This record gives sequence, structure tokens and C-alpha cells, in this order.
Amino acid sequence: MLGAKKGLNIKVAIYIEPDDDGSYHAYCPALKGLHVSGKTIEEARENARHGVMAYIASLVKHGDPLPIGIIEECREAEGSRERREFIEEMEYSPA
Repeated sequence: MLGAKKGLNIKVAIYIEPDDDGSYHAYCPALKGLHVSGKTIEEARENARHGVMAYIASLVKHGDPLPIGIIEECREAEGSRERREFIEEMEYSPA
């Protein structure tokens, strides 16, 4: 089928930790530099999902390679403060 757009299924680990000011910090170790925050865990998670999609869109737009093994094993770091981990399954569809 010519001209059909195909989506890209990705899985990425999102870690969320409480910040000192009462907000939450979310980051994705597989996507270097992706750090966001939110007033609640849910807001930080949603902001991270949007950040992942923007990150992937930028890689595709500029012809950069996607990280190999975009999902990595989630492990609790020693001394972490109530860190939560989520595995997000998303589909990226080029606009």
C-alpha cells in the first residue's frame, strides 16, 4: 500500500522521584537529557510521555538513529527515595 503511514511501537522506562519542593521529577535513562517535572506523579508521568514523543519526533525529523534497546531493565537504585518506575508503551506516528 503506497503512501500508508506506519506507526512505531516503543517501550520506555520512566522513573519518577519526589523533589525537595514537593513536586515530582521524571526522567527516562534510555533517552539522554529527557527530564521533566510535575506537581503530581500523574502530571510528571504525562509530561514524560509527551517528552518521549517529542524526543522521538526530533530524532526522526533530523534523521538521527533511535536508541538501541529503547527499553532498559528497571532496577531500584540503592538509596533511592520512593522512586517509582513505569514502562510506557506508546506508538509514534509521523505527522
